[in-house]
Amino acid sequence: MYQELLRLIPEIVPVVRKSADFIRAEARSFDPEKIRFKTYNDFSSYVDQTSEEILVEGLSRILPGAGFITEENTAGSSANSLNWIIDPLDGTTNFLHGYPATAVTLALKENNEILLGVTCLLQEDAIYHAVKGNGAWCSDQRLSVSGTKDLEKSLLIPGFPYNLAGKDEEYFQLIRQLLSRCHGIRSSGASAVDLVHVATGCADAYFEFNLYLWDIAAGILLVQEAGGTVSDFYGGNRHLEAFEIVAAGKVYPALLRELKTLWKR
Repeated sequence: MYQELLRLIPEIVPVVRKSADFIRAEARSFDPEKIRFKTYNDFSSYVDQTSEEILVEGLSRILPGAGFITEENTAGSSANSLNWIIDPLDGTTNFLHGYPATAVTLALKENNEILLGVTCLLQEDAIYHAVKGNGAWCSDQRLSVSGTKDLEKSLLIPGFPYNLAGKDEEYFQLIRQLLSRCHGIRSSGASAVDLVHVATGCADAYFEFNLYLWDIAAGILLVQEAGGTVSDFYGGNRHLEAFEIVAAGKVYPALLRELKTLWKR
């Protein structure tokens, strides 16, 4: 089955590029007054919606029997066991401000197994893809996570969720503690971008909580297929429920020890 999915990548890439090209074109003349507030600091716009419509239309032709789980809900809800998971514009707040960290990202999931993931970093015009059991790639270059094992030598990416769920003091204390133990901390404001950076090895780990599955589904597989490890903050699999995620290269055991100590559910 995985080999059959691998053959879909050349069909998926043009669909993703079409969506990415639309977003780039709209960025040149976008009116910030046209945003829609979902919740505090969580925005959407016609750009997100149209990008999603492009993806849904194209992917429907590639796998007619698959359902959709989408951020903008343009395809309605689906109870299928096989579903595309789509974030048509990860980093909408970045897009609104012209901050150069945005992505189009999608995954194919069957039940609780992510089979395929594709992420386009819009500022790089680079498309990263993974099919389970076949590695993670950017064009013909195979990706590999960082080999850094020591937390003291690592570069970490903490994400900052829209809703801190009353855990702001705890989370910022966690970040302060880790900042004193590593080379440095970076954050793009787009989960899909951060997960690509872990998969390519330019960052050692990413962690965040209170996410949606469409934010991270493709990136989970990219990191795993690049040789990394993905879990929740305690080493379990709640990352698939998108409550919390740590995705890391070889620093994973050292970081997980810190998270288990510093983070309380």
